[in-house]
Amino acid sequence: MITLKQIAKEIGVQESTVSRIINHKGGPIKFSPVTVEKVRKMAETMGYQPNAAARALATKKTGYIGFILSDSVQGGWSNQYFAGFLSGVEHVCRNKGYGLNICLYNLSNLENFVFPQSIGQKSVDGIILCGPTDMAVVEKFKNANIPAVLIGSNILRPEAIPVISFDIVEGYWKMARHCAELGHRRMLICSAENEATKFKVKCFSERLHSEAETRHMTLDVFTPPHGLIDLNAAKPLMNYWLSRPEAERPTVILGSDQLMAGLTRELHSHGIRCPEELSLVSGTDTQICGLTNPSLTAIHYDLEAIAGRAVETLTDYLDKQIPMPAQQILKGSFEGVIIQRESCGSNKHI
Repeated sequence: MITLKQIAKEIGVQESTVSRIINHKGGPIKFSPVTVEKVRKMAETMGYQPNAAARALATKKTGYIGFILSDSVQGGWSNQYFAGFLSGVEHVCRNKGYGLNICLYNLSNLENFVFPQSIGQKSVDGIILCGPTDMAVVEKFKNANIPAVLIGSNILRPEAIPVISFDIVEGYWKMARHCAELGHRRMLICSAENEATKFKVKCFSERLHSEAETRHMTLDVFTPPHGLIDLNAAKPLMNYWLSRPEAERPTVILGSDQLMAGLTRELHSHGIRCPEELSLVSGTDTQICGLTNPSLTAIHYDLEAIAGRAVETLTDYLDKQIPMPAQQILKGSFEGVIIQRESCGSNKHI
């Protein structure tokens, strides 16, 4: 087993220096970025694995971060969208020297919520929350004095908890502009039955009708009977579209990757051609989008980088006491990019 003493000897520094850097211990002594980088690289090269119990005693911390995904997410960790977040969280935790505990839990109903065992026993230093999250659950974490960061804009009062999110309204509008350039005038967006999603759809509608490129478009909103925009919503969505007068039917539908994948099957069964008669676009780009027939035009986000920023925000607070922002909507390289595939084409019925 590689020890701190061996690492110190290889670099030519004191063992206490290596200990403070690897264990993220603060104090009056500051180390140069060059020394910090040397220690971390040598530890990685030599394959150093910290002893969790010894680290906890030395730092008064467990060295673990918890990642809780709402159990209302269809498919759980196999859901490709949320699996992208998990990959980013795991990567940054490893680079920061933290272990990771993950679990599925009910975050959407306070009556059914109890703290996961690892949280209640304080066996993690902080948590990352992901998926639909109820405000009352957020308040419970806050009152328990457990540092937490939420990935995504799933609550209406982000000041209650640090939120790291991408600008989903901007992404939706970019897709609408893309569709408008192809001649589409009538769009339908699918909304889940929760206040946060409804709020985002409202903001998107306002943006749509305020911009010169898209203000001529009409926006229809469909909420599935069971309230989730998943595979099971495809059939009721198809029925809704068919029930509309032909002259009023939306020519492009925006929804989740799972819902749009299910809708391609419904279109085939009804003999409706895509994109000739109806175009489909996904709000997020996952592997599913490239496997459907036709493949789905989608908005691509760097989910791993977004999740990584959330972990960095949490570890900066834990290790350096850097205050966490109430909300950070990531811009620049984190913004959505339209991936053009087969499911969205020119509107022939202008």
